[in-house]
Amino acid sequence: MKAIVFGACTDLGCHIDGARRGAEALAETAANAGAECRMVYSSLSCIKSTDPLDHRKNEAAINHFNEQLYHEIRKGIQENRFPLTVGGDHAAAIGSALAAKEENNDLGIIWIDAHTDYNTPESTITGNVHGFPLACITGYDCADFRTFFHGTCYDRKKTVVIGARSIDEQEAVNVKEAGITVFTMHDIHQIGMQQIMQKAFQIAGSDHGKIHVSYDIDAIDSALAPGVSTPVAAGLTIEEAEQINAYFMQHIGQISSYDLVEFNPDHDQNGKTKAIADRLLLDLLHAVSSKH
Repeated sequence: MKAIVFGACTDLGCHIDGARRGAEALAETAANAGAECRMVYSSLSCIKSTDPLDHRKNEAAINHFNEQLYHEIRKGIQENRFPLTVGGDHAAAIGSALAAKEENNDLGIIWIDAHTDYNTPESTITGNVHGFPLACITGYDCADFRTFFHGTCYDRKKTVVIGARSIDEQEAVNVKEAGITVFTMHDIHQIGMQQIMQKAFQIAGSDHGKIHVSYDIDAIDSALAPGVSTPVAAGLTIEEAEQINAYFMQHIGQISSYDLVEFNPDHDQNGKTKAIADRLLLDLLHAVSSKH
C-alpha cells in the first residue's frame, strides 16, 4: 500500500501563529522521501481572531478548511491509499479523523497528546478550537464544528488518550462524563509504555478493529521538543515517543490513518523538534510502504 500525505496548512485553531508552516515543512520532508503530497490551505483572507473572550475563534474559516480536508482525505482513502495528515494545529483532526470514520465505520481512535482536547465552546478558557477536536469527533457537543459530517461519530468507549498532563478543570468534567479512556504521564510511569499501548489497542481496536491515530508533538516534553504552539513540561521522552510510534508500526495493518500535528517551526530551537517529527513521519512512511 502507498501512503498519501495531506498537508493541513492551518493555525486558525490556536491564537499563536506558525503551525501552518509546520505542515509545509513536514510535507516537504515527505515529498523528499518520495511520497505524494496534497496540500490544503486555510484561507489567507481570514482575519484571525485572537480575542480571549471569543470562545469560537475562527469558527467559519475552520469549518471551511476542515470540510476541504475531509473531502480530500476521503478521496485518498477511496483510491486505496493510506492517509497521513501533517499539521497544522490539532483542529485539523476534525477533518482528518471524520474522513477516516466515514470510510471505515467501525473505527476506534488513539490520541497522543499533552491535552485531552475535550473542551467545548462552553467549557473553554481560551476559545482555541485546537482544544475541541476530540470532543467534536466523539459527538460530545461541538456539533457546529462538524457541520459537513453526517455520519456516526467515534464511539467514546473506543477512544483513548495517551500522555495527557494538562487538562482544564471543566474539561476534566467533560472527560469523566464522556467516559473516554485517558492514560496520563503518571500512568505511563506507573504501568510502563508497553502495557499502556497494549491496553490502548485493546480498547480502541477491540476485536482487531481498525484505529485512527492522532499524534500531537506537544505530547513530548517541552524541553526536548519546544517547537509547538502550546508546550507542556514533564512529557514523553524521545525514547517514549518513538516507542509509541514503533508500536504503531508493528501493528500497521490495524492502523487506518494517521495525523502528526502541532509542529511549529517558529518556536523550534536548533531544529530539534523538526528532527523528532521528521523521524516519526519517515518511520511511518516506511512502515506503510512495507505493508502488504
